Amino acid sequence: MIRLLVDSNILNKDIIELGGEYHHKLLRVLKVRVGDKVELIDGRGTIFETEIYSTSKTTTSLKSINKKFIPKPKTEITLIQAIAKGDRFDFVIQKATELGVSRIAPIITRRTVVKIPKNKEKGKVERWREIARHALEQSGLAWLPEIDEPKSFEDFIRSFKASKLNLFFYEEEKQNSIKEVWPASTPENISILIGPEGGFDPAEAGLATKAGFRSLSLGKTIFRTDTAPLVALSIVQFLTGNLRHPEA
Repeated sequence: MIRLLVDSNILNKDIIELGGEYHHKLLRVLKVRVGDKVELIDGRGTIFETEIYSTSKTTTSLKSINKKFIPKPKTEITLIQAIAKGDRFDFVIQKATELGVSRIAPIITRRTVVKIPKNKEKGKVERWREIARHALEQSGLAWLPEIDEPKSFEDFIRSFKASKLNLFFYEEEKQNSIKEVWPASTPENISILIGPEGGFDPAEAGLATKAGFRSLSLGKTIFRTDTAPLVALSIVQFLTGNLRHPEA
């Protein structure tokens, strides 16, 4: 079924009128017809099942059929990720959204290759948020992750509010794995810290540990900075049960 993320203030009506970019996407890109079913989501858990009622040159009208609410995941996950070069960070945003994170905090470390000029930071963050919106539409999930503005690692650590479980996946860690630190009862929130292409500077690793992060290994393989978060998130989401169908 077609899914579209829309502003919540245009929902909650029997007949929902969509113009502008929504109308263009439905009519010109997706080529919907009267009678087609469309799911409208607000990114905050509400899903409207609708049907195309009529179309004009400027507006698509949808008839609301059913409304349901999907609660937040039992465990909310924050991904703290060093910005990667090229389109790798775009890939991380997309896949982390599909894997159901609640928040993504981009950080700039001492070994981060990418340097974003201040005058381009706002546009970059909006691009990441747009990627997350499209990923949410595709994923079938109902909650859009928050995406923070980039911070230096030191600034992030200074303002960091620890989760119930704080995991730091570090290539220099040779002993501890997630198995050793996973609690008997599933925590309500988890923070996951992933470094840049060259790994964390030892001093940064020390700061992370002092802030309450547990240093962990992902095994013998040293993953790329855009692969490591997907491996870590998949493991954590499996252990929390978040990968189960929300209506199961």
